Amino acid sequence: MHNSGFSIGSANWTIQTDYEKVAYLSATSSRTSHTKAVDWEKLKGADVLVLTSVSVAPERNPEESVHMLCVTVVETLKRGGNVLIPIAPTGVLYDLLECLAANLDQSTVSVDTPIYFLSPVAESALAYANIYAEWLSEKKQNRVYVPEEPFPHSIMLKSGRLKSFTTMHSNFSREFRTPCVVFTGHPSLRFGDAVHFMELWGGDQKNAVLLTDPDYSMMEVLAPFQPLAMRAYNFPIDTRLDFGQINATIMRELAPKRVLLPEQLTKPPATAPTRTDFVVQHSNQTPFRVGDTLSVASSASRKRVRLDPEIAKGMDVSARGALAEAGMCSLRGLLSAYDNILELKSDSVDKENDRSPAVRSRLGGQLVGAALIEALAKIGVRAEPVPAADQSVALVRVPDWSAIVAILDEGKRSKITCESKANRRRLADVISTCLTPL
Repeated sequence: MHNSGFSIGSANWTIQTDYEKVAYLSATSSRTSHTKAVDWEKLKGADVLVLTSVSVAPERNPEESVHMLCVTVVETLKRGGNVLIPIAPTGVLYDLLECLAANLDQSTVSVDTPIYFLSPVAESALAYANIYAEWLSEKKQNRVYVPEEPFPHSIMLKSGRLKSFTTMHSNFSREFRTPCVVFTGHPSLRFGDAVHFMELWGGDQKNAVLLTDPDYSMMEVLAPFQPLAMRAYNFPIDTRLDFGQINATIMRELAPKRVLLPEQLTKPPATAPTRTDFVVQHSNQTPFRVGDTLSVASSASRKRVRLDPEIAKGMDVSARGALAEAGMCSLRGLLSAYDNILELKSDSVDKENDRSPAVRSRLGGQLVGAALIEALAKIGVRAEPVPAADQSVALVRVPDWSAIVAILDEGKRSKITCESKANRRRLADVISTCLTPL
């Protein structure tokens, strides 16, 4: 798990074996905020990179959106209106409280203007942000070790400028006064205290609702409240990586061999069909949809196998043939695959338990379709060649066993397709008679 720089607790992941590395890139931000910088080093050189979350508002600069939001809040308060900001109780909220307090201090708005934060987890969300120092930027970490409060919202809470409540039906009704700024949820305006404030303030044009969540359409969010007299603004704040950052920097620096990504990131959005720059670009990518199950072939050509000491005792590793400097020997045993660990065990263990080692002799040579048909005919089994679209493949059908053998070019494995396990073994025995034991 590695810090993603998006919010407190957000992380990227890597799964690494001896020969393979899979990186999972979730919501990630390279912008300066309250969080610790993203750790890119751990994600480099992955065999597979799973890319899941990209900015949905790439044409909007989040810093500009924050600035415009603060300006709009000040202007609304100056004309005696109230400001509603439907927002999630974590993430960008901490940065907005800090920026908004700084802008209010620089304006002519009274410092007594209250800021309310309503959420069932309001108190814990503000408190925990101060103690998770390992997730914070270096500047805010230094404040923790002084010790000082890393976020200004702690000072605002102590001074009474910021007040938190679990719901508007609690003590909030006794302390509520206007004009004010209210942070509450849900960003969709379909449930939560934000719905009540829309009904309370929606009929006055002095008030304003400021939408910041980029995952919700402004028209759809406000549709149930029309006609709406209060002013509505859309300032999407999406700090996730945008397409420019991914294509120009991330893909080049991380250099993944393969990328798995949502299908919608491989084509321009419906709202801007000509914006080909709003597409993730990589030479080897596999798109997926919700609910898809993907099978990703391993890029590793070798596997680490543990060797049983009994087998190691009888090894004669000496130079052979043309490879005078390389020692090699042949091994025989049972390959155990358990808990993702491969181990070559001595077959003597199974002989003691009266079990056959069931290890076939190593065979060589080139399998020929005509030879296989002839070998099957000797035991009374009918077989016939089948034309194949690919000239490098020879197909032999065995109707009596409901099987098909695909014989590939030299150096590649042939394939037996047969539903019956018993018939598949019998067919493998016949094929072995067409080859030469090594």
